[in-house]
Amino acid sequence: MSVMQWTLEGFLREAAGPAPTPGGGSASAYSGALAAAMLCMAARLTTGESVGEKDLQRAASVEREAAACLQRLQEGVSRDIAVFDAFMETMRLPRATETEKQERAAKLRLAYFDATESPLTIAENTLRVIELACVLAPVCNKNVVSDVGVAASLALGSFNAALWSVEINLASMLQDKDYVTQVRAKCRGWQDTAVKRNVEAATLVSRRI
Repeated sequence: MSVMQWTLEGFLREAAGPAPTPGGGSASAYSGALAAAMLCMAARLTTGESVGEKDLQRAASVEREAAACLQRLQEGVSRDIAVFDAFMETMRLPRATETEKQERAAKLRLAYFDATESPLTIAENTLRVIELACVLAPVCNKNVVSDVGVAASLALGSFNAALWSVEINLASMLQDKDYVTQVRAKCRGWQDTAVKRNVEAATLVSRRI
């Protein structure tokens, strides 16, 4: 059974269990998907004659983008588990001979790359959810503006969580200095944006409550 077919109770039970998956990456994707879902709901409930045409179009645009983020974050839950499983298989490769050591090292390098890119994708999508919350907060149905705040708050937590998974993998990739430098610079830029846009979203939501 696919992880996305698990019940919420089942996911939490597995996450709390002794197995290493679902781990931090999957948890950040799952909570990010919840954030995107809240944004979709708020956008879909922004309807009626009291809402101007431009605001309706803006809400519809947010709904489409949030739904796309939701889909990618759902996929991220399963993908992070698959990436970790593949990484562990690579760790178990034989290394009795020099050839085996070289082959294992090459495959391990690729495994670390995959294990870094997976949470990076999660972070990118949760950042987009925060940005979309800033777009929706001023125009959404006032009755669901708090849900937009929930979406932004959950997304920020998911974003920060995903970056921990990125960093722990980068710490084992120091031989790829250019890649590590590039990713860390990207993450710093994303962090600045995430903090600023989250404050913006909170301010916009608070004004309407």
